Amino acid sequence: MRDWTRRAVVWASAGIAELAAMPAHANTLTSLIQDGTNGTLSAGVITRRGNGTIALAASSGRRLKGPGPHPAMSAFGLDDPFRVASVSKMIATAGFMRLVEKGRVNLEDDAGAHLGFPLRHPGYPDRPILIRHLLSHTSALRNGPSYPVPAGHRLREAFERLAGTRITTNLVAGEHEVTRGFGLIENWEIVRKTRGGRMVQVQVTLSEWLYSAILAKSVLTLNRGYFQLRRPLERRLYELARKHCGRQPEWRISLEVLQKKAGSGSPRRVFRAMLRDVIAAGNIPDYTLALDEGDLLWVTPQAVVVEPSDTKKVSITTTSLLA
Repeated sequence: MRDWTRRAVVWASAGIAELAAMPAHANTLTSLIQDGTNGTLSAGVITRRGNGTIALAASSGRRLKGPGPHPAMSAFGLDDPFRVASVSKMIATAGFMRLVEKGRVNLEDDAGAHLGFPLRHPGYPDRPILIRHLLSHTSALRNGPSYPVPAGHRLREAFERLAGTRITTNLVAGEHEVTRGFGLIENWEIVRKTRGGRMVQVQVTLSEWLYSAILAKSVLTLNRGYFQLRRPLERRLYELARKHCGRQPEWRISLEVLQKKAGSGSPRRVFRAMLRDVIAAGNIPDYTLALDEGDLLWVTPQAVVVEPSDTKKVSITTTSLLA
């Protein structure tokens, strides 16, 4: 970070604190941003009183408007999207250090204990990630491909995958067999604000078959606890258990096949350790999991699982057209 940018951020932070204490000094924010930066640093501030009402809402600076190598500039407003990026690191660190000074948090604490779920590096599942590691950027965790994409881009990609998934059914009725193909969704729509790109409406139209199947309860139900599972592996294990075990007394699967079905690219030993953590946590609803010494996962239902109606038996094959 350049020296003038560092000073500007510090000055802006100080200005925000001053504005929170004295809302009448609204011009302070503008002067702090423009001082030494030629107006290139944009910022906004919203402060609230103890009763929740807004005491001050102010913004200053400029933003790029439109794509291209030479986009036009416009005034920066509070409704404009703003990627906080590395500025949040300084704010978070300052806040944590205040908690450390008060004795409420220790830098050597396991970060997962404060987050409410285990936080581990996939390559070192037995080593806890400390708060000190997060604040000093030594945890070796990576955000992956989701970090640089524009807001809403992942939602659009998800809709495109759903629209590209084709289903083929064959229904036998008497002497005839009817084969039919369709998609999971018919169409989708995302409405955004022209300025800022904020989403204001999302609309999805389900296919007639899927909609009818939901009304007839001809789809697998999910336990409400499924939506409380925090780890992707936990959710995938529940999906597999729900599909393959159902109301059977038990279901077995080898660790090798399970890793493929889970889509994990981690080394086998790492995946095994992650699986054992999930089993030890015992958060997966409806089913009990156990891993034996032969790397065989045993799944048994804990209680009666609600099954869909068996009035129609349909063979389904899904093929994703978008890899």
